[in-house]
Amino acid sequence: MSPEFTGRFLKTGGGIELLLIASSAYLALVRLDNTPFWDDESQVGLIARNLIRTGKLTGGDGRNLLTFRNGTLLDANLRPIDPPLQYLVAAASFALAGASTWAGRLPFALIGWAGLIVFRRVLHQTFRQEPVLRLYSLATLALSVVFLLNIRQCRYYSLVLFSSLLTYSAYRAFLISRRWRYSLLLGLAAIVLFYSNYLLCTAFLLSLAVGYLVFARKDRHRADYVKLAGAVGVFLVATVPYALHFRIWHRPDSPAGEYSYFQNALLLLWWNLRDLNLITAIPWTIALALTFFLLRHRRSEGTRVLVEWVGLVLGYVVFLAAFSRQRADVTTMADVRYLITALPFLAGLVGAFLGFVHRRRPLLAGALCVVVLTSNVLTLLPGWQFRWLLPAYVGEVHRDYPTACREVVRFLETHAAQDDLVFAFPEYNNYPLMFYVGDKVRICCTLDRSSPIPVERVRSLNAPYLIDENFPDWLIAFGGDPSLVRLLQFFSRPHVRGGRSVRLEYSLFRVIDVYCLDTSRPELPWHRFVPIKDFDRNREAVYVFRASTVRLDPIAAIGNSRP
Repeated sequence: MSPEFTGRFLKTGGGIELLLIASSAYLALVRLDNTPFWDDESQVGLIARNLIRTGKLTGGDGRNLLTFRNGTLLDANLRPIDPPLQYLVAAASFALAGASTWAGRLPFALIGWAGLIVFRRVLHQTFRQEPVLRLYSLATLALSVVFLLNIRQCRYYSLVLFSSLLTYSAYRAFLISRRWRYSLLLGLAAIVLFYSNYLLCTAFLLSLAVGYLVFARKDRHRADYVKLAGAVGVFLVATVPYALHFRIWHRPDSPAGEYSYFQNALLLLWWNLRDLNLITAIPWTIALALTFFLLRHRRSEGTRVLVEWVGLVLGYVVFLAAFSRQRADVTTMADVRYLITALPFLAGLVGAFLGFVHRRRPLLAGALCVVVLTSNVLTLLPGWQFRWLLPAYVGEVHRDYPTACREVVRFLETHAAQDDLVFAFPEYNNYPLMFYVGDKVRICCTLDRSSPIPVERVRSLNAPYLIDENFPDWLIAFGGDPSLVRLLQFFSRPHVRGGRSVRLEYSLFRVIDVYCLDTSRPELPWHRFVPIKDFDRNREAVYVFRASTVRLDPIAAIGNSRP
């Protein structure tokens, strides 16, 4: 490639960056309501809507109660135990535009897009003399399917990405200028990160602190510690009283598993490193090639910063594994949504590799960039299967995407009577239904007596939550799980109603011809860019059972144990 062509290319770099940012905005915002909320999003939507209706952060609206995982996500006052910022953001949008899928996702998509702009600033701060590296890095994040899928969610993902990038940008600006204002901005940005997600904030700030101690030894001055102590002080004043008051370390939703703490942490560490490749954040082939380039050019200033980023990502993954509540005995994959914080820095590392290649083979570098964005070709895993990424994503957001939740909502809107009791199985499917048809039906039977919410508190709500005291009018099974038979038998037990002994019979009312699992959720290993149509209708559809009453002889009702 001629020097003249390269020069023209670099002169247009700013325009290409703006084009990438604009393209990313379009892909993030187009048809935000193409699919309904999945269960985690619906939890945010429900609490945000309850805040609008009641003025409080609460899991209940007077008709229904968010009792996910047996009520372990609520405290004794029915307040959610998760960080509040995601609820406040969604509630603000609902207050302006009404409670809907589109309104719930819009502010998070915009915040994620703002994070991309902050990332561009970080690249310009860090790699001033490397325009090609900046361009490849920005493209790798802006058009990353993982990035786009996550920032479109009504969930904390984009908040964490934005606030961690803002924290790092303030940190980088402080290292360059040593000014008080950047140390204070660092503290303020870290506060936003804390109220976005406690765990990811802890892992990121600890990895940043370790990186400062390890990599900034030659650049540190005694006065820097005073200014950084000011940032730490601002952060602690704004977070510690809240943490102590709400006991944020108490997580009844995460009971102890079969593995010891160290076994669990080591497995999670390996899974997180492995799954960076699985979600194409940094394919192993690129990681190996980048290692070679970093060793070869280890004396250059740009390489030093890249090594810092490698350390930042590795430190983040280590702390994430150390503090994560994920149980390694009930799954085989990391909670890849937690890797959202590392995604921009990994994009920078991929961009650096492409920049190295560009110096000698510009066309090859461009081709590799296209491959990284459009497919999973560069990931190497046992049982590897080819997947289109960006082309498949573009197709997905521009066409209809039927889901089991949407079809069940339509069914209930047509067939359920006002205030009918509904129970969906598996239990996590209740909460999207609660968000979309909660004003018509009441979700029941989602708590048992082992719930941390006291039984007296549950009964005071005068609502059908206890599974051993209530019986659904409709039981909706998302798939033919073997335990469904036991559940139907449990709800068919004799009991006393209106002074008479009765029994409910649950007959199959409708088979809804849609795949039972939600394949639209953002985790790439589980995400499918088109609805699954080739499935077993006898086991993988949605099955609707309707209750009918059978009167029995006047005997005492029996069988009150949970299934």
